[in-house]
Amino acid sequence: MAKPRVYFAGTMWPFWEFARPILEDKAEIVVEPERVYTAAELGPILAGCDGALLTAFEKVPRSVIEASQPRLRVLAKYGVGIETIDMDAATEAGVLVANTPGANSLGVAEHTIALMLAILRHIPQLDRLVRTGNWNQARRYIGGDIEGSTIGMVGFGNVGQLVGKRAAALGMRVLAYDPYLSAERAALAGATKIDELDEMLGQSDVVSLHMVVTPETTGMFNAERFARFKRGARLVNTARAQLVDQDAMIEALRSGQLAGAAVDVSDPEPLGAESPLYDVDNLIITPHHAGSTIRTRERTLTQAAHNLVDMLEGRLPAVGVCNPTVREAFEARAKAALG
Repeated sequence: MAKPRVYFAGTMWPFWEFARPILEDKAEIVVEPERVYTAAELGPILAGCDGALLTAFEKVPRSVIEASQPRLRVLAKYGVGIETIDMDAATEAGVLVANTPGANSLGVAEHTIALMLAILRHIPQLDRLVRTGNWNQARRYIGGDIEGSTIGMVGFGNVGQLVGKRAAALGMRVLAYDPYLSAERAALAGATKIDELDEMLGQSDVVSLHMVVTPETTGMFNAERFARFKRGARLVNTARAQLVDQDAMIEALRSGQLAGAAVDVSDPEPLGAESPLYDVDNLIITPHHAGSTIRTRERTLTQAAHNLVDMLEGRLPAVGVCNPTVREAFEARAKAALG
C-alpha cells in the first residue's frame, strides 16, 4: 500500500531531524523549506495530501478545507492555538484536528518572564541609548521594581502557572483570574484567585495574558478595560493578539495609562511595514517566537508528528484532539483509506 502523502510546514523544515524518525517511514513528505503559503496557494497543495502538519503561519479557512476534499482527512497543529483553522468546516468535512497542549508551555513561560523583566527595567531603551552615544540620558528611565510588586495572570492554565511560579520566585505577589480555576488550585500554584477581572487589574503592576481566543475573549482588552488598569502598569501578551484591541493599547501606552507593554503576538503576523506599533517607544515586539527554544521545538514537533501518524493510521491521539465529535466520520474515512 502506498504511503500517505503529508504536507510539512516549511518553517519547521530546519527542525526536520526531530520529526524524521517518526514520519520518514510512515509518509511521503511534501515541503518547501522556509516557505509560508497563502490560503489560496495552500488549498491545491492540501488537495493532494492525506494529512498536514501546520504552524500558526498557515491559514486554513473554509475555502482551503473545501478545496482539499475529498482526500485530506487529518490536520496536526504545531502548538496549541487552532484559531487559524476553520474548525466548523473541518468538522463538517470529517477532518480530524489535533494540537499539542503543554508541549511549548515552558518556552512560552520563560519568554513571558524575559519580556516582563525587559519592560520593567527598560532594557531595549537603555541598549539604544548606549549604542547611539546617549549614555547620560539613561536617567530618564527609572526601572520598575520586581520584588514586592504584583503580577496579575489573566488565565492560569499550563503557561500561566509556570509564569506565576517563576514570578513568585522573584518575590512578586501573584494574582490569578480564571473562571475555570478553583481557589484551591490557584493556591497550590502559589497564587491568589481573584473572581473579578477589573479588581485584579486595579491591583496589578504587571498584567500577563494567557487566555485562548474565543468570541467572548476577542478584543476584551479594549479602551474601557485599559482604563481599569492601575495607572503605570505594564502589559505582557504571549497568548494571542486578538485578545487585545491594538489601537486601544497604543493609546494607553502613549497616554501613560500603561507604562509599557511587551507582545510576542500581533495582528497581522508578520506586521506590515506601516504598522503603527513601530512608532511606540515603550512597546517591545517579538515575532511570535516565545516557543522557539531547541527543547521546546523538539517537544512540540515530536508530539505533533506522533499525533499525525496516529491519525493517519486511524487512531485518535492520546492528547490534543480538538474536534472529537468528528470521530465517527474520521474512523470511517480512515478505514476507507487504509483498506
